[in-house]
Amino acid sequence: MMCELRPVVARLQGCRLVLDAATALNTWNFAGDLAATAGVRWSDRGRLADVCFDKLTMANVPWLAGLDQYRPRWTGRQHTYLRHRLAEAVAVVRGQLLLGRS
Repeated sequence: MMCELRPVVARLQGCRLVLDAATALNTWNFAGDLAATAGVRWSDRGRLADVCFDKLTMANVPWLAGLDQYRPRWTGRQHTYLRHRLAEAVAVVRGQLLLGRS
């Protein structure tokens, strides 16, 4: 599985105004899988984390919630958490990919 990080990185760098929910969810999941495999600390559970993850999931598969489409609206805290979580996700992916090159 390959995960496209460019839209998430562009958003984190302020080059992209809108968060791509599919790329964000894929990045989050991929980083979690890599962290679990490599034994890297990845604490993405908790009330705020779960709300953010659920919103990303519903944006990608709205029919799970009985909707035709879903566009998440983020509170300030959620936006801050999501930004932090995605930055950590990119760091985990990059770190594990660099380790694989040695």
